[in-house]
Amino acid sequence: MTSKIEFKESETVLSYLKENSDRLPFKTKVRDVKRLLGGYANYVFRLWFEDRTTAVFKYYGPQMAFMESLESSQFRFHIEKTILGVFGSAECLKQCMVQAPKLLFYEDALHYLIMEDCGETSCTLTDLMRQSFKLSSESENEDEKEKKRRIDTYLTNLARGIQEFTYKISHECGLTPDSHGQMFKNEAYWAVINGIFSSNIRRAAQELDVEKEFAPYYDHKQEQPSVAYFVQGDFWTNAIMVNVETNRAWVLDWETARFDTEYRDLQELGFILWVMRKNPSIIDIERLNHFERQLQLAYFGDENADWRSRTGADTRLNFIHMLVLSYAFKDNVEMDIKLADFKASTRQALDELNEFGAKCTSF
Repeated sequence: MTSKIEFKESETVLSYLKENSDRLPFKTKVRDVKRLLGGYANYVFRLWFEDRTTAVFKYYGPQMAFMESLESSQFRFHIEKTILGVFGSAECLKQCMVQAPKLLFYEDALHYLIMEDCGETSCTLTDLMRQSFKLSSESENEDEKEKKRRIDTYLTNLARGIQEFTYKISHECGLTPDSHGQMFKNEAYWAVINGIFSSNIRRAAQELDVEKEFAPYYDHKQEQPSVAYFVQGDFWTNAIMVNVETNRAWVLDWETARFDTEYRDLQELGFILWVMRKNPSIIDIERLNHFERQLQLAYFGDENADWRSRTGADTRLNFIHMLVLSYAFKDNVEMDIKLADFKASTRQALDELNEFGAKCTSF
């Protein structure tokens, strides 16, 4: 079997799966394949089988899907495959509202896997935050107050579910630097992120008019901290699939999973919510604020406890890293959440972080 097949098109995936149907653990054959939007790093497709069931096919190529000039280690496939296997059998996660998709099949030589589909009625958390979001069961005459109540109730449950899920994967699933340090050391991730950061921080600092504030970080390199916890590592709203109708949610995209600081995933989610708030013409700000308050209540017991004041001494540094990475990709990725209003907002955020005393301890 050749390892040179690249699954970049729906036709290639469908042809391959039909030719190899006898090797797949499914009751019926694949009848259709469609590429899914949102796969920036990898090529992601939905599979429809003859019995009307569905699954997701994910291919981890040697380059980033959204920018093929950017090489990426295919070891990320092995990281995600391992995680989905571990979580699929983890007793501590079985009753959680939030789950990782079940691993159904994989092929090491070709760097693809097939996993559970979250369903066509599911959407990303980004989509749920849009003003245009509609419930799949929503009728034209649905009362807006009832719709708001249903969504708010779901987001309250989701915030609690995310807190429970992130705690369990970092504290109860047995994933520690001692037990899995080599697999999740993720040196390729640190190398790529540090490279992008160092190449873009000066430009970002100049465009945002924060050169004085960013200058201490120009030559900084991130690395695994001495006290480290297992994190998903790419915890943003497009990596969280939600279903209001079934009260379920799934966390996708585990290829950057690693050992990092305890609240790293919450920091990234909080940062993305901060970005989304800059686009009130698209985002339902009242809904977003409700979700953020519920997150803070779930994590810290106080809905008014600004997450930036509670997530550790590395908050300021990670905020700057995420800001620079967002700027680096804004011209290459068709982002729905625009980064137009960042100059004043960035200075305000840095001032607030100073007030919280969230100083980086690395210097």
